[in-house]
Amino acid sequence: SSPVAIASGASTANFTFQPVSQGTATINASATGFVAAQLTATVVTQSQPLLFTGGDAVIGQYLASPYQISVPGVAGPGGVQVHVSSDSSSVQLSATATGQGATSLTVTIPQGSQSAAFYVQGLANSGGANVSASANGFATASGAVQLASTAMVLYPPGIGGNAGQT
Repeated sequence: SSPVAIASGASTANFTFQPVSQGTATINASATGFVAAQLTATVVTQSQPLLFTGGDAVIGQYLASPYQISVPGVAGPGGVQVHVSSDSSSVQLSATATGQGATSLTVTIPQGSQSAAFYVQGLANSGGANVSASANGFATASGAVQLASTAMVLYPPGIGGNAGQT
């Protein structure tokens, strides 16, 4: 029970409700000479989201794209351990661009930072995968990665001139 005082001449008072867990809470208000009131509050857990930033939505075969996983604020003491996974062996994850890939990887967002980097590697020339990230206390993030053939584009597209002339 926490008393709330309504100032002389006022008809309302503000208070802060601080739930400690998910569920239903009943808030009662009563005062001598007034009709009692009751309010039922439903408390739901609202997790902060993990966010993918950077990275290519389409990755060529045998190429890697740098991604970052971010939290909305800064990571607290001990940082945030994030489990990143791919649902296809054709799309693998690595801590470095040239490192051995795997379908799952754990990255750490260091204390005081907002993000950590990793690489998504394409091992096929077609298809795709869903890449997802999860961490305790955060909502899961996911994104689609498509695979394509590796290609080279030359620029300029054409060079003019006559053969044999200097």
